[in-house]
Amino acid sequence: MDQLLEYLQKRNNPLAEEASEFLLQRQQELEAAKLELEKLKKAKKPKKGEEEPKINEAEYKYLKKDLLVRMIQKRLLEEDCNAGAMFDNLTSENWPDDKTMISCIFEAVGRQNLQVVVFKHMKEKVDGYPEDQQYDVCINYRYAARHDPLHFKQAEVLADSTKTKDKV
Repeated sequence: MDQLLEYLQKRNNPLAEEASEFLLQRQQELEAAKLELEKLKKAKKPKKGEEEPKINEAEYKYLKKDLLVRMIQKRLLEEDCNAGAMFDNLTSENWPDDKTMISCIFEAVGRQNLQVVVFKHMKEKVDGYPEDQQYDVCINYRYAARHDPLHFKQAEVLADSTKTKDKV
């Protein structure tokens, strides 16, 4: 998922252009905020023990949620996603965290069946291996499934109608 924007850019998708323009606009806003902060620092020196105001630059690289949802929907329309899709590497500089991307995926797939498995990895040293190397070790995982109740209702009706035809 961290390569979603790059994928759409390579295909000259209008959403990629919209995202790039948005990020450029946010970069300009960041520069303006930095200039404003510098003016404030020069005008008013912070008192001893008082923290200087800071700008979270990472927030200026985040794409809007609705844009992310549309980008995912566009990606899911591609031919290689006909049988389904797996989303991995949910972290990126273009959204705050994994939860945000999972929320966007839920919104993008709509009423489709969706299964989520989240693995939590950490770096760990392994006995018997070089000291300077660390390895990813899965320490925890969570599983969740969201199914469309309407889909199951339709499947039950279809199954019942098949049983009725078999009896006749």
